[in-house]
Amino acid sequence: MAAQVALTALVAVPVQLLSARSSSTVVGVLQCVSIVLFLGVVILMLCRPKVMSTYPENYALLLAITVLTGASVGFASAAYMWQSVALAAAVAGGAFLGLTAFARTTRADLTGWGQYLCAGLAAIGGLGLALVLLRACGVHVGWAAALLDLAGVLVFALQSVALAA
Repeated sequence: MAAQVALTALVAVPVQLLSARSSSTVVGVLQCVSIVLFLGVVILMLCRPKVMSTYPENYALLLAITVLTGASVGFASAAYMWQSVALAAAVAGGAFLGLTAFARTTRADLTGWGQYLCAGLAAIGGLGLALVLLRACGVHVGWAAALLDLAGVLVFALQSVALAA
């Protein structure tokens, strides 16, 4: 999952930069194309569920969903400052790296609130790491933006944990 978040961020960055510098007509057309393609992939998955369980097709669908999600994130993030977007991406990546490492190294049964606590701690740890790295690079991040980013990552992490449970 951490690799999927990283790929989403890698796709979102050029789309965000393109959206910020291009005309609204071009951006609108590209956004509509990405939405139609995303819906096409989802409809394919709904109409042919066996495709999701056969080997190279399932990875192709995952790649398509990830790239199209990255495009949507890029279009949406064009309205925000790049520092805020970079912080949110770093925190999400750190949180999912932490969750992936935890899942691969333990056999703990996180039923009840344990899974939410683990996701919350991973998000907070990711935020701390991202703030340290961004500060070291000379980027000033206001606390209001940092708390907003943390709230967004917590919602995303908790949703992912709830769906996996």
